[in-house]
Amino acid sequence: MATHWYSKLSGDTDYLADQLYEQVWAFVRLEDDLHALESLELFLLYFPDHLNAGRLRLARGHLQMRRGKWEKATDEYQPVVDDFTPLRGAPHDSLPL
Repeated sequence: MATHWYSKLSGDTDYLADQLYEQVWAFVRLEDDLHALESLELFLLYFPDHLNAGRLRLARGHLQMRRGKWEKATDEYQPVVDDFTPLRGAPHDSLPL
């Protein structure tokens, strides 16, 4: 089981971001939402600006929905909407004509 082997890795590895990211999705596949959320929170705590942080912030809302925590899910989605809404037209605005 992948989650078992990920838990054996040292916390000071250069691959901690990869470890936590993959661990989140392994727990999601196992439908172990609480452990997925724990790994997700650790990832976001240590790597808030990582390329995958946005994807995991969105996943946090999805996991809350799957748990039936509708208000919590809404609370989790709102910062994602706030962060990414300004990007909606940005690529078109920066293209040279």
